[in-house]
Formats: sequence, structure tokens, C-alpha cells
Amino acid sequence: MIATRAGDSSQDTSELAGITGNGGGSEVTCEQRDVQEPCVACLSLNEGDFKERKIQALTAELKHQDRLINFYREHLSTFLRDIEQQTEVLSSKIQVVVNNMREIETKDKK
Repeated sequence: MIATRAGDSSQDTSELAGITGNGGGSEVTCEQRDVQEPCVACLSLNEGDFKERKIQALTAELKHQDRLINFYREHLSTFLRDIEQQTEVLSSKIQVVVNNMREIETKDKK
């Protein structure tokens, strides 16, 4: 937020204008009777803090989701390897059964 002071600084009354630079084009203006009182136009500063906290929270959530993805990917890879090994074992057992059936059929024909 940009704050500018218009008027003579030696006078007790001054006007502060705060303009937010968030692309919304909104303007906050307040009038002060006493120079020592703070202007309540600090909303955009708090808004910036909120946005920063939101970015940090979303970044932390993204890192957490990345860790979960890696965890699930690892388990899925292990699961697929196990399935592949079991498929090979079953294929070899089926091949043995098929070979035994062929032997039995050839013995029956003779």
C-alpha cells in the first residue's frame, strides 16, 4: 500500500490517501484530524500477510501431496512387480501342466 500525505505538514489536520496495488484498482482514503492518530487504511498490509500465509499453507499442502504421491507410487510399483512375479510363476506351472497333458495324450494314442 502506498500512503501519501497531501497538504502542509505544519498543520494539525492532514489527509492520508492509501491506494492498494493489487490490480483491483480500489482506493482507500481517510481523513485525519490529528497527525498522531494512525490511519485505519492498513487493510492491504493485513491482506498481504493473509495472502502470504495462504501461499505458505498451499505450498506446504503441495509438498505433503507430493510425498503422498511418491509413497503411493512406490507401493504401486512394488505391487505390480509382485503381480508380474506371480504371473511368471503361474505361467511356468501352466506350461508344466500343458506339457504333461501332451505327454499323456501321446501315450494314449500309442
